[in-house]
Amino acid sequence: MSLPVDYAYKNTRGNSLKLNKQFCSTDVRKYFFSSRVIDAWNSLSNDVVKSPSVCMFKKRLHNVNLDRFLTITY
Repeated sequence: MSLPVDYAYKNTRGNSLKLNKQFCSTDVRKYFFSSRVIDAWNSLSNDVVKSPSVCMFKKRLHNVNLDRFLTITY
């Protein structure tokens, strides 16, 4: 499955490589990993997303607080 990149939001907050979140009518699809990480990815800054290497990406990501995306729903 590929995640479509939305270039329409280049001038908004977050990064310039935002992902589209597709509408899900069932809970099964809504809780797939690919659907859950989109909000976290879209919240990252351009500095993190456009890192020149994987090593730099990991270092910059380590400094980002992603606690709000770690909620558990039952």
